[in-house]
Amino acid sequence: MIRKPSPPSLLGLPLQAFLVSLCGTLAAQAQTLQYQAPTGPGGTWNLYEFELGALSFSDAHNASNGTVNPIAGQTAPGYLAAIGSAFENTIINNLTNRGDAWIGFTDRAGIAPGATEGTFAWTSGAPVTYTNFNGGEPNDVGGEDAVHISGGGGWNDNRSGFGANTPADPGNTDESGGPGFRYIREYATASPTPLPGVRSASVLSFVNSVTASLPAPTPGNFSVREIRGLTQGNIYEAVNNALSGGGTFTEAQIPQLDVTDPETNANGGPILGGTPLPFLSNTPGTDDNDILTVAKAKVVVPTSGDWTIQVRSDDGFALRVAGQTFTSVNGGGQIDPADASTIFFYSGTGDADTRGVINLAAGTYDLEFLNWEGGGGAFYEVTTARGAITSAGGAQWLAMGNPATVATAVNPLHLTGPATVRTAAEGTAGGGTANNINETRSLLAAAEGAGATNNGSATTIQIGDGQSTGFPGGTPADDFGMKVNGNFLLDDGDAIPGELITLTFGIFSDDGSQLRILGQDFDLASDFTGDGVAGLVDVSGDLSLTADYFTGNTNAFGRISLIEGAFDFEALMFEGGGGANLSILYALGDKTATGLDGSFIPLSTNAGLPSNQGWALAPEPGSSLLALLGAGLLARRRRH
Repeated sequence: MIRKPSPPSLLGLPLQAFLVSLCGTLAAQAQTLQYQAPTGPGGTWNLYEFELGALSFSDAHNASNGTVNPIAGQTAPGYLAAIGSAFENTIINNLTNRGDAWIGFTDRAGIAPGATEGTFAWTSGAPVTYTNFNGGEPNDVGGEDAVHISGGGGWNDNRSGFGANTPADPGNTDESGGPGFRYIREYATASPTPLPGVRSASVLSFVNSVTASLPAPTPGNFSVREIRGLTQGNIYEAVNNALSGGGTFTEAQIPQLDVTDPETNANGGPILGGTPLPFLSNTPGTDDNDILTVAKAKVVVPTSGDWTIQVRSDDGFALRVAGQTFTSVNGGGQIDPADASTIFFYSGTGDADTRGVINLAAGTYDLEFLNWEGGGGAFYEVTTARGAITSAGGAQWLAMGNPATVATAVNPLHLTGPATVRTAAEGTAGGGTANNINETRSLLAAAEGAGATNNGSATTIQIGDGQSTGFPGGTPADDFGMKVNGNFLLDDGDAIPGELITLTFGIFSDDGSQLRILGQDFDLASDFTGDGVAGLVDVSGDLSLTADYFTGNTNAFGRISLIEGAFDFEALMFEGGGGANLSILYALGDKTATGLDGSFIPLSTNAGLPSNQGWALAPEPGSSLLALLGAGLLARRRRH
């Protein structure tokens, strides 16, 4: 017999009743989403209503200004959102799904106290303490008296939808026919504590948690729910879907967050070896799309100090260590501006590639995880490592939930000291242009001969925009060449000298690049870009890995076999326009047929990878609320 667990309570209501109430409220409010955030004076909690119906600014203003606060016991009037800080701007940008949405900033007389043509003010009368106009804005093209926040969080002025002299003022031009955008309404509640029954603007709000209805984990497992039949384009839509009560879901207990669609990503994420689990609702032979995964567990941190949690996923994710604080993040994701216990990747992506650093005392913590899959590839992989790790190749990662201990690993190939970095702008010392590798070599030679290079050094060959090392001072944004010279040591640490070791180097650059190991020959090259051909080019008798074309990422791989010892190398890169960077990674063995995976390590001075001890999973439920659920079945399916 299948036993249905008793429903949990949430804010004094059965969870199912709460979800039905939430859905009914949203329908009654014409697709209104409610959030709150500590954005008011002194950290008081403001209430926000994101209206999904598109209106002109004039109609959005009329629908918002002076409205009654919908939370019982509150009397503050509403208004189109007034943004007073960068923090609030980020909150509103996220809540509005990073799309165009009206805010209450205007220079139309009669709409906001003190507003006149060219002088903007808030419709609420709040003082102007912060602005964030996009470059060249406001430009008042054809008469634009209303402001909306756009996808990147910047502001733009646009037609307000008001007719001529409306409100009555001779200076108010005709702006009828303005665009229709969604809008966000705000209430300054002055409440020093969160309002009951309203989600926080944080992605994984502690109140109304997306994991609150999950069954308790069995020992050593995550409790996981997959929801199908709901579409989402960003992390906020995914959370709202998880709270909606809709869709068809499958539940199970799994030991690690290492899951994939075998049809699109047979090997799962790029870090862990072995065979990942298929999605719970995987359909063999079919590309699985529109999957929302929600998981929770109690995790056991074995020792105190800095730890790094890495999430690789397709598409976005959110991960929270309840009550704790992430101190930094690198890669594609970010720390939730409204809740530092959460890291997340907002939108769709092939790989979220995010590492969050958090300082924890040894002990047990509640962990929540959410992944949403839109279309295309599908996987998620969560790993941990001791220390503050800034790159995927900087640690021996263990799957979250794997309590193993791994000893310090020798890095068989590492720089013997910092590499020398030189750049030169096109035309420096008569050196001409840098549109290919040969031109770049000539440009650098001329600049070096004239003592006109920009000089620097790097301990990791990850150089340029968004990389661990920036370009040397004086390097222009575009139209330049770069040369990197250094020495590396190859020794696998087994005390057997003179071994022949096969390696695969990867060069990743914007734009073209070349890697030469002096006195040695690469014997095979491959690329996975589809926009160019990686090849081997003879440079003074050395066959060198070369990606000689303009591209956003060369993604080129070369195989070489070397006898243990020290080697000099030279790398060249040329930059036309747009982004600019160069990374060199390596892996043991021949990876030319498979490309980048978790075995690649940045070429750096790091002589070894630190030891690591994994996080175990505790058997206890994630909260006292979850104890009401019982153990449940290991897997079940329910339709709403």
